[in-house]
Amino acid sequence: MGYRATGHGRRGTVCETFEKRKLRREKHAAPFFKGGALVAVMLGLALMQPATTFADTIHYYSVKSDKTGAGSNHDNDGATGDDSLAVGVKSKAAGRASSAVGYGNEVSGKYGVALGRENKVFDHGESSNAIGSRNEIHGKLSNAIGRGNAITEDIESGTAIGISNTVSGTYANAVGYRNKVLGKSSSAVGYYNKATENSSNAFGSGNKASKIMSSAFGSSNNALGDMSNAFGAFNAAVGRHSSAFGSNNKVGGESSHAFGEGNIVGSTSKNVLILGNNVKIGATRYSSSQNTFDGESDVSGAVALGNEAGVAVQGGVALGEKSVADRGKGTVGYDASGADHSNDTDGVWKATASAVSVGAPVRGAASVTRQITGVAAGSADTDAVNVAQLRQIAAASGAATYRFTLSDSATPSAHTVTLGQNTTPPDIKFVGTGGITAAVAGGVVTIGIDPASLGQPGTWNLQTDGGASVPVGTGNTVKFKNGDNIEITRTDREVTVAVAKNPTFKGKVTAKEGFDAAGHKVERVGAGEVSQASADAVNGSQLWGLTDRIAGYLGGGAKAGADGTLLQPTYKIRGSGYHSVGDALSAVDSELGKLYGNFGSVYEQMGELRSDVKNVGALSSALSALKPIQYDPVKPSQIMAGFGNYRDKWALALGVAHYVREDFMVHAGVSVSDHGESMANAGLTWRIGSREDAEAIPARYRKGPIGSVYVMQKENAELQARVASQAHEIAEMKERMAELERLLRASVKFR
Repeated sequence: MGYRATGHGRRGTVCETFEKRKLRREKHAAPFFKGGALVAVMLGLALMQPATTFADTIHYYSVKSDKTGAGSNHDNDGATGDDSLAVGVKSKAAGRASSAVGYGNEVSGKYGVALGRENKVFDHGESSNAIGSRNEIHGKLSNAIGRGNAITEDIESGTAIGISNTVSGTYANAVGYRNKVLGKSSSAVGYYNKATENSSNAFGSGNKASKIMSSAFGSSNNALGDMSNAFGAFNAAVGRHSSAFGSNNKVGGESSHAFGEGNIVGSTSKNVLILGNNVKIGATRYSSSQNTFDGESDVSGAVALGNEAGVAVQGGVALGEKSVADRGKGTVGYDASGADHSNDTDGVWKATASAVSVGAPVRGAASVTRQITGVAAGSADTDAVNVAQLRQIAAASGAATYRFTLSDSATPSAHTVTLGQNTTPPDIKFVGTGGITAAVAGGVVTIGIDPASLGQPGTWNLQTDGGASVPVGTGNTVKFKNGDNIEITRTDREVTVAVAKNPTFKGKVTAKEGFDAAGHKVERVGAGEVSQASADAVNGSQLWGLTDRIAGYLGGGAKAGADGTLLQPTYKIRGSGYHSVGDALSAVDSELGKLYGNFGSVYEQMGELRSDVKNVGALSSALSALKPIQYDPVKPSQIMAGFGNYRDKWALALGVAHYVREDFMVHAGVSVSDHGESMANAGLTWRIGSREDAEAIPARYRKGPIGSVYVMQKENAELQARVASQAHEIAEMKERMAELERLLRASVKFR
């Protein structure tokens, strides 16, 4: 008849089966068999066994959701495009031959694929693939893999792999975390990089390639000029075609390049090359906030090779540490003949380009000088000569004797001076005539005026210090006496008046035009007054004390030497030694810049960590709300839902529990936060106990107390069926007995 005995309260129960059988018996008056009720019960129990269906042949595949409204794909209506596939809750495949697999995925572009959760491939996303969660693709032939990536424009062949990357350029690629690629054929790989123009590249962390064909590799580099390059850390290539390699280099000039650390090239200085550290050409400082240079001057074409080298003129070349090139083009060289070469144009005596410097022009202890070694002998007028050539000239000049001839002859031609090599030196004659006297003594020629020619034969006047004039004749002797600190000496007819070698000053010494000691020491100088208005001289001990105090202020092991020189300090900063305050402050500033950059990264990561902690709290709270209820063999599977909140974050959780048997349960759950983060768990639960206690229970009740209830229900149903059958048989027997009694009574009457 098609009735199934499936349990209490359902269609086809045992009681209903007996009612149907009773109606049939009364209708057809068929003979009744005593075992009929038991047969019916056995048939009902057989029908209670589950029927094998097509679904029983599929394993490890399930879909669980209570969403049944429009757009939920509950009615298998998510695939609307030709040859499309939509699998999962709220997934939609509208594009031709497109596929959407997972939760909430949407594909509008033809041949597009979205796999995971809430991915979207829009109308222009032909043959594009979004895999992961919350990825969006607007361009064709593009790929977004990970979480929160976006191909934002109607482009072609864009790729975003990782988390929260953005690609807006054709053939562009972003790989890592929060990278942005806006230019065509550009790439950003790593953490928080930006490549904003065509063919630009940013690799590492915090790099920016902002112009066409620019590249930034490393950490916190900025390539801000067309075809510029910044490699290393904290470099800025601002000018067109410029390059900055190393750390903390700032290059503003077009086609300029800096290699090393802490170098600066101003924006007005073009074609500059720096190889070294702490070199500043054309500018003194760079402002990253305004992207400008301070203290600029045009020093285009400069080349500096060496630490702290400097170039102050266009086209200058400084070679070596602390070398300075400050001599510009047009400088006239030294000519011993004194000829004027200021208008020369052949480049021999007048430089056509700025100088090459191998040292510093400062004279004294601070000067920097170097020998240029390994120089070959020059051949052209503009070549350098070496020491060998100079020695050869000196040897040739020493071998020859250059002499000249003077004559007292009245013949005009004999008064010429002839330079040459004379084997036999001629006599030199001096003849005094016409009131002129000439005398030779010890190789000294004295030429004077004959007093007789002036009308005062042998007499001249002597006057000292504005006093009266005294005539001096040929027979008079004039005496010169030494005075205080004055010494007068005579050699033959030469009188020398000089200051004593050891003068004694008893009073104040005043020098209106200064005092030239000619390289000698001024000893026993008392300590002068040191004040704002003082004009006193100070002595060596005062200067040594000042040097010693300065050394104490500088620290770093600085001290005053025995000769009063300041022995340079050594400042240790992160393992590197610096010998000047400026260098040390620059190093500290560089480290602070790095530290500030790290603080920004740490602060951002701490913010993300705080957000993650809140999300984890909310997700965990939601998962903990999933509680399975008591086992029911009729309903072995359960669906659970939970809500969790932690501070300003909340999450929803869904779970499933299935009792394989009463003492073994499989359960799993997943929670999703308000920002799309998810957390999942799964587990197995066994009920355990004493084996002896279990064996003391009848075998049919050992599956558990809940299962035993259904066993008892079954047994009770069987007993009820048996009682009903027996009651029916008793009723029939009573009817038959009554019939027999009636027949007996009738037979008695008949008799």
